[in-house]
Amino acid sequence: IYTPGKNLLVADALSRQPIPHHEEDSELAEEVDAYVHEISLVEINTSDENIVKVIQSQSQDPVCLQLRELLNKEWPSKTELPLELRDYYSVRDELCLIEGILMRGNRMIIPANLRNVMLNKLHEGHLGITKTRRRAQCTMWWPNISSDIERKIKGCPTCIQHTSNHHEPLLPSTLPDFPWQIVSMDLFKFESHWYLVVVDHFSRFFELAHLQRMRTTDIIRVCKELFSRHGIPARVCTDSGSQFQSLQSSEFQCFAREWGFATTTSSPHFHQANGAAEAAVKTAKSLLKKNKDDFEKALLAYRNTALETGFSPAELLYGRKLRDTLPFTRHAMVAKPNLSAFPEMEGEYRARYKRNYDRRHRCHELEPLRIGEFVWISDLKRHGQVVAILKEPRSYLIKTEKQTVRRNRYHLIPAPYLDELPGTVVDSAPVGPNESGSSTPAPQASRGTPVAEPAVEIPTAKKSRTSVPSKPAPTPKMLRPSPVRPAMQSVKPRRSQGSSTSVGPAPVAATRSGRPIVRPAHFRQNLLRVKS
Repeated sequence: IYTPGKNLLVADALSRQPIPHHEEDSELAEEVDAYVHEISLVEINTSDENIVKVIQSQSQDPVCLQLRELLNKEWPSKTELPLELRDYYSVRDELCLIEGILMRGNRMIIPANLRNVMLNKLHEGHLGITKTRRRAQCTMWWPNISSDIERKIKGCPTCIQHTSNHHEPLLPSTLPDFPWQIVSMDLFKFESHWYLVVVDHFSRFFELAHLQRMRTTDIIRVCKELFSRHGIPARVCTDSGSQFQSLQSSEFQCFAREWGFATTTSSPHFHQANGAAEAAVKTAKSLLKKNKDDFEKALLAYRNTALETGFSPAELLYGRKLRDTLPFTRHAMVAKPNLSAFPEMEGEYRARYKRNYDRRHRCHELEPLRIGEFVWISDLKRHGQVVAILKEPRSYLIKTEKQTVRRNRYHLIPAPYLDELPGTVVDSAPVGPNESGSSTPAPQASRGTPVAEPAVEIPTAKKSRTSVPSKPAPTPKMLRPSPVRPAMQSVKPRRSQGSSTSVGPAPVAATRSGRPIVRPAHFRQNLLRVKS
């Protein structure tokens, strides 16, 4: 008779009788093995050539053999393990042996002798670091595989030559102590006309001058006119244009020494370094486009409009407002702006601008380059070698196979795969034969050695083994063998007036390139008629 459990004060003997267990009943174990086989081996084709190589390499690799032994017993502490096995300690619970393949989860463990081969296979298609790591996450693993992938891609010539650096954090310029202390200038072209813009770093007040020609003398003439009006600045910042050459003998540098101001140039093709002038150029072009009839009135409106700090460029430069077409009271015109809080407000604005720029461009510092390091110049599409680190921030002097150029760090990508600069001529001076009759080449510079700054390298012609002429003659071009014409191989020499002695035949006439001059047949017939 069935009795509910709540009515049973003492459990009966049948409810506590255990179920007999038979050791030969292994149905659960079989199901577990089948499930593991299904999820782990369904994708593994043990007859695949690549998997066979991995299996053979694992069977011969001493590290893999030690890992197989550790799978059947308890792992010791990390300090007791050999050095080559300590990198596997953190993943010891994920290691397993399936069909003779040592795996970490569903990823095969690659022995050391196959890792370079697998890195090349992973980098097929020259994918980036992130996508190459994703490919490895599905198939293979070894200690520090992520770092090896990154090192492989950063040393790939094809990837380096088709990539670009990340932007570095913005370097805002410091606020000058007074107006017109530091100015920047730049040239720009608008509708077939060239203009020179000069902007003050303190007030952002800029002057615009139309240039008939882009000569240095024309720029100096405009600068003299502006400096006589606003005063001579302490420093002038320009780009690396030919008009602002940094050579001490250049015309602009002579003008700077005569008028007593310093000059600073930015790296070529890196306009961000001359940001104040570039911002003024952008504003000037906008005013020129929108106000073709009366540009001067638009320029006056800009100078009288307050900036982010609440002060206009005219107030910051002149200390007063400029009268324009708007109605102003006498009090507003004679009131002097209180600039005591301006440095702090300007500093907060520049700091906020830097934070927004760095966040928008995801900026981070690039590793500084060393003298003698080989790089890929992204804007020139050629290799070079660092020969000097300039005083300007992030600016380097780079030697290429043609010339020496200056570039910002943004345009320079390290090229660790180079041992010497391609296309350079090591021995450019004439070399004479030694006592044994063979020319001795000049010693090559080793990697990492600073190289002297060359101008332009010109390949020299092949040296003669017999003698070295004092003045080398031009090398003639290769000529095709032509039929010999004895009658036309020489030209009749001139005879001096009153002389009856004949002179021997002159050498074969040739062009400047070395090609022999052969007279046509009809010319020979006419010459014979004249002689007769």
